[in-house]
Amino acid sequence: MANTSTSSEEPSVLEAFLERIVVVNNELQRSSNEPRLTTNNPEFNLATFWQNLLSYIRNLSAQTLKLTIMLSKPPYPTDKELEELITPMNLSLFGIASSFYGFHRSAGLTLYKLLRSNIMVIVSSLHTYITLTTDNSNSRENNKQIAHAAEKVVEACENLEKMQKDNAQACLHVIKSSKDLCKDALSETQQAIADNGDDGSGCTWSVKDKNIAYTAIGLIKVNKILFYVCNRKYLQKKIDCDIVPNMTAYCGLSKFGQVTIATLNKLLSAIKATDCGNDEDQNRDLDNLMTNADQLSP
Repeated sequence: MANTSTSSEEPSVLEAFLERIVVVNNELQRSSNEPRLTTNNPEFNLATFWQNLLSYIRNLSAQTLKLTIMLSKPPYPTDKELEELITPMNLSLFGIASSFYGFHRSAGLTLYKLLRSNIMVIVSSLHTYITLTTDNSNSRENNKQIAHAAEKVVEACENLEKMQKDNAQACLHVIKSSKDLCKDALSETQQAIADNGDDGSGCTWSVKDKNIAYTAIGLIKVNKILFYVCNRKYLQKKIDCDIVPNMTAYCGLSKFGQVTIATLNKLLSAIKATDCGNDEDQNRDLDNLMTNADQLSP
């Protein structure tokens, strides 16, 4: 393993890099509650943004693999060689953070959130990886852990590279994820009804419990509302999405699950059928739609 021992007053190259990773990670954690979306850059171009960000992502992935190979067996890199390996990784990390904080509000909040989530996985994986490399042990087990951690960094970088590149695609991804969750929840509910609520302990549902599961008062009214909401061209004439979260007042648990899945399917179709560019107003409408659609997810 690389020699990371230095004076007690000066951290090693790896330790210094680890400290920078912690700083970036903390900033990303804060941004989850307080989005840092730039609004004062009229020259922002989404295609250029992705081109710059992905160049940093690819470089970080390549340098991670290179460092892993250098640390896998003797002779291990000297401090100077280690610094030459870490410097481009540090620059890539800085470039990723700078690109992220340069993301413009007009490109869409849903895309921003998805991007932030992917970058946080990269930074977290990188933190784990560099933490392991600071261990002076050159045991076979430690080397396996380092190699596995490196794979996680590379995988996280590849996932970001494959992620949706505009707000409309990000919305489709979020809705599909919500629909899958709803399908799982509905399946579990239907199974619970079939089992009469018996979870294996011998306890079954009361009449009141069954009524909650089967109640479907006003279901036709709900379907009419959904048809109206989900088939309007929401980018041309804004949807009144405040109606959607109130559907639970009209139908029972199982029926609500079915309606929810149908709603999300209609939303998917509506977005796919609409020509969504990178217009700020369109992205704002999409973000508003996601805010309300999110309340349908279990």
